[in-house]
Amino acid sequence: LKSTKRVMLNWRQNWMPVALTNRQITTRIDLRWLGNQARKLLKLLNRPSDELSVLLVDDKEMVCLNGRYRSEERATDVLAFPQYDNEVQSGAVLGDVVISVETALRQLKTSKTQIKSSSENPLWEVEAGSPLGEEVIRLMVHGTLHLLGYDHATDAQFRNMQVEEGRCLQEMFSNEIPIQHKKRKS
Repeated sequence: LKSTKRVMLNWRQNWMPVALTNRQITTRIDLRWLGNQARKLLKLLNRPSDELSVLLVDDKEMVCLNGRYRSEERATDVLAFPQYDNEVQSGAVLGDVVISVETALRQLKTSKTQIKSSSENPLWEVEAGSPLGEEVIRLMVHGTLHLLGYDHATDAQFRNMQVEEGRCLQEMFSNEIPIQHKKRKS
């Protein structure tokens, strides 16, 4: 299941490259669907000509990345590595969003929401209509907002980011899923 796929599509005469890399082997990933969701997100954020890289990893690799770049020796759900420190110009390479698929699945299994798996929509597959697919999209939105300068260090920043994240998810899923906001960690 390890694969790398670079997707380049022309959207209204603007090149909108999305680089998808799957470096975990436990979960089936529909890279075409995920790439379409990434392009949809960039359009929603009024960044249709920007480049985005999404890397899907397991917990072992996430622990290494989190330890190296944040000095935290634990898995986390999403990391964002912006290409630029200042305001990002249109048509730029935004940076990298790294998602631990294992952590996303664990979060789903321990969430208060009752999630049922079926043969048509298995919990463990990242594809349209699957709970894990929706969780990966939520994490991709969160990470991409960090690339654009959103943060949640203060209450005001947290509210701003939460509002934008909710707006994007509502648009992306056309009100098909309830948006559940996490409480801010103190």
